[in-house]
Amino acid sequence: MKRCLHCQRVFDEKGWVCPNCGWSPLEISDFPTFTPELTEEIDHFPKEVFAKLYELEANSFWFRNRNKLIIQTLSKNFPESLSLLEIGCGTGFVLAGIAATNPGLRLFGSDLHHEALKYAKARLPGVALLQMDVGNIPYCEEFDVICLFDVLEHISDDEAALQQIHRALKPGGGLMITVPQHPRLWSRSDDYARHLRRYTRQDLSHKLIENGFRMIMASSFITLLLPLLIVSRILSHFGSNDTNPQKKELDLPVSMDWLFDKICAGERYLIRRHLSFPIGGSLLCVAERR
Repeated sequence: MKRCLHCQRVFDEKGWVCPNCGWSPLEISDFPTFTPELTEEIDHFPKEVFAKLYELEANSFWFRNRNKLIIQTLSKNFPESLSLLEIGCGTGFVLAGIAATNPGLRLFGSDLHHEALKYAKARLPGVALLQMDVGNIPYCEEFDVICLFDVLEHISDDEAALQQIHRALKPGGGLMITVPQHPRLWSRSDDYARHLRRYTRQDLSHKLIENGFRMIMASSFITLLLPLLIVSRILSHFGSNDTNPQKKELDLPVSMDWLFDKICAGERYLIRRHLSFPIGGSLLCVAERR
């Protein structure tokens, strides 16, 4: 069901015109736009970042590994799902991977930034894309699964966002989240990415439970590479003037990228075999709407 952001009426119509008050979102750059004022006032990433990200994702072990872990986890926990919304879909790299392995799944993507959605549209012909803020989702009990991958750490009121997601999920629907883990790993890379926090497993699990979810599983990942990540973060504090500190961690020489990819494949295998890593650079949580 759709939800009018003007009068709060819930309706089931093909288009976005509210049958109660006649309100509809603006159409900007061919995308339904629910919070145009936020794209003007809040710009977390300069436009050129999305172009660089679009080029980097397929060539970085980190993005490839996260995609494979997401697809593996989705298939294992929500095999009967018919609809999925990714909030903060960026350039569409994750949704493209899900689409390739789940051809019968009805996919939706949202992002705050029109520039990101333009790249996602090129990757995702036929996928419904819209501009919206997770703090005010225009759906009610609509989706079987909602995903946020490295998004929640950017949101000032993350619990309000979880409440909105809870309302947009069908009863019993699933939530998949990845976030950066361990506050002590905070570095210039977090500053560059405009993170507001890094999570502990206890903190995220508590917020999910308090906002109407039941935990299904949680595991850290980027665990076997954590010692290298710690060294990288320590070195980043000493005299580096890089304008993009993340690039050193994600854009690696081909041989090193290949090696890290193989190490991450071992992690995924163990997670698939029900091992939950207690520590790691990132955290994956899967939950169900109560």
